[in-house]
Amino acid sequence: MMKIPHDFVKKLRSLHNALKRQSGASANDDLTDPVEQLLLSILAGNNSIQQAQRALKAVCQHIVDFNDLRVTPVPELAEMLGKEISNPEEAAQAIVRTLKWIFCRFDTMSLKYLREQQNGVLKSMFEEIPGCPDHARMAMLLLSLGISVFPIDEAMLAYLVKNGILPEGVSLKEGEGFVQRHLKTGEIKQFYLNLKHASEHPHSAGRKTVKKKTANKKQE
Repeated sequence: MMKIPHDFVKKLRSLHNALKRQSGASANDDLTDPVEQLLLSILAGNNSIQQAQRALKAVCQHIVDFNDLRVTPVPELAEMLGKEISNPEEAAQAIVRTLKWIFCRFDTMSLKYLREQQNGVLKSMFEEIPGCPDHARMAMLLLSLGISVFPIDEAMLAYLVKNGILPEGVSLKEGEGFVQRHLKTGEIKQFYLNLKHASEHPHSAGRKTVKKKTANKKQE
């Protein structure tokens, strides 16, 4: 496990503040549908949220409901996804496996009732979803069940490393733990949404803000 030097904490907070200023809005408290969020986050892993939304919309035109999607053959689903995302086969496999696990575990595709459970119980229930990317599982916990965890995918990690917020060679798990430890519970959701957007638009003002601050420090 890499020990990340403490001076990266200040860089993390600076990025959080810069992205928050850029977005100009606070994350609302609305919770998304858990199963739909899982699917969107599987599709958005190293793709953009917009691509994921278009891909899911395209799929929904061919299915009755998520239970129907659960039994859709992977090659058929991959073909539906192919025009919208870069990894249709991988995403199709993850979606089918995830939906099958949910149905076997809960005997339903409607998981909103789980919000009545305590956070510790929910974390235990969803400690792992076989075949589902960790980023998607964590995004569902954060955005659908209101649990303060930090989802991170490869593109988000690359953004943090490239902008000097995390050191070279850090793993997804290490990056996840670092952010969770050093941002407040109420800041996690806002930072995740802003960072996901920034990693999808690396030439946005947020990146320039971080670079500009770095340059100013060097001049000093």
